[in-house]
Amino acid sequence: MRKFKNTKKQVIKKAKPQKLPRNSRIIPERIHADEFIFTLGILCIFAAILVVSANLYMNLKEQKALVNEKIKVLREEAYWENEIKLKPDFRDAYFSLALINYQLNDLNKANEYLAKTLSLDPNFEKGRELGKLLGNY
Repeated sequence: MRKFKNTKKQVIKKAKPQKLPRNSRIIPERIHADEFIFTLGILCIFAAILVVSANLYMNLKEQKALVNEKIKVLREEAYWENEIKLKPDFRDAYFSLALINYQLNDLNKANEYLAKTLSLDPNFEKGRELGKLLGNY
């Protein structure tokens, strides 16, 4: 038995510390590279969300402006229709309604109001110009 104990001590003394295998040294580098790619991906997603949000905000702002413009035009139309009720021979009210309906792309109503305008004043130059735009004159 004595021989066995001596050999054991000799083995321990002769053993050199081993380096870790090459793959185990690469693993931390890969983890670092993967963290970088993950972080880069998160930043790309954040940038995409930011761009889409800005685009949605601008579209919403434009839509609100268009709605406000339409409300303004409809109020103006109601005003001129009320003026026609009060003053049925008011040429400018009919012409304004013809212009408003032309803006709203309601060409049938625009033609009706323009015909009434020109029946009240056949020499009305602006009415003739609108008639050319509508394709009547």
